[in-house]
Amino acid sequence: MREIKLRSYNEAHKKFYYFKNGRYYNNISCNKEHELKDGKPFDWNNAEEFTGINDKNFAEIYEGDIIKYFTGQLMHISVHRVVKWDKEKIKFNFGVMNDAAYIMYNVVVIGNIYDNKELLGDTQCGED
Repeated sequence: MREIKLRSYNEAHKKFYYFKNGRYYNNISCNKEHELKDGKPFDWNNAEEFTGINDKNFAEIYEGDIIKYFTGQLMHISVHRVVKWDKEKIKFNFGVMNDAAYIMYNVVVIGNIYDNKELLGDTQCGED
């Protein structure tokens, strides 16, 4: 069973906050509970879910992450995609084969839509 974990980007703090098991955290490992001294930093309006899959470098892949993979057998072409939730198909769309084993060995998280907007120029948003 996949771990349910969410993250939310806080524009004022320029960082992600995490929600897991009813608690808020200030780091991805969720081992240090975040104290809510300066208001509730987690914004449920822009919450992004952990896909349950790690990339080939063991980084957790979240909705809103920008991923890179190579396509083609003879000519390796680098492709960037944004991970999105597909409401109609009720699954995450990686813009690449939605097979966990393929993703774990071939996909790398290279940024996210908040911190790395410069990568969005050649990014296709979860579409083939």
